[in-house]
Amino acid sequence: MTDALLHPFSPPAMPEGDFIEIVRGEGSLVFDSDGREYVDAMANLWLCQVGHGRTEIIDAVTAQMRQIEAYNTFAPFTNGPASRVAEMIAERSPHPDGRSSWAAPDPRRSTLPSRSPGWSSSAVDMRGARSS
Repeated sequence: MTDALLHPFSPPAMPEGDFIEIVRGEGSLVFDSDGREYVDAMANLWLCQVGHGRTEIIDAVTAQMRQIEAYNTFAPFTNGPASRVAEMIAERSPHPDGRSSWAAPDPRRSTLPSRSPGWSSSAVDMRGARSS
C-alpha cells in the first residue's frame, strides 16, 4: 500500500495501514489481504452489479480488447460493438423505430436527452421508464 493515494471521503491524515486492502473478488464477495470475506453490497460503488470474476465477461472483454477496446461514434465513424449494443437496446425499447445514443461518465443519469432537430424530446431510460 502507499501513502501517495488520497482516499475519497476519508481523513487526509488517516494512515495507510488503517485501511482494509481488498485484494480479490468472486461473485458478490470481496476478500481482504488477511483472507476475510465481505459482501460487496455496494457493487464496487455501483460499477459491478454482475459480480466479480465472471469468466464469461472476462473472456468477452478480452476478445473485444484484442480487436479494439473502444472508439467514438461521432460522424463519420462507427464500430461493431456500439452497433450491437444499440440493437440490443432497440429490441427492448417500447419505441420500435427508436435509436439510441449514450454518454458517460455520470452514473446517476441513464438517459441522454436529444437536442437535435427532428429527434424526440423524450428519452427512455435503461430501466424502460419514459422520461421527458
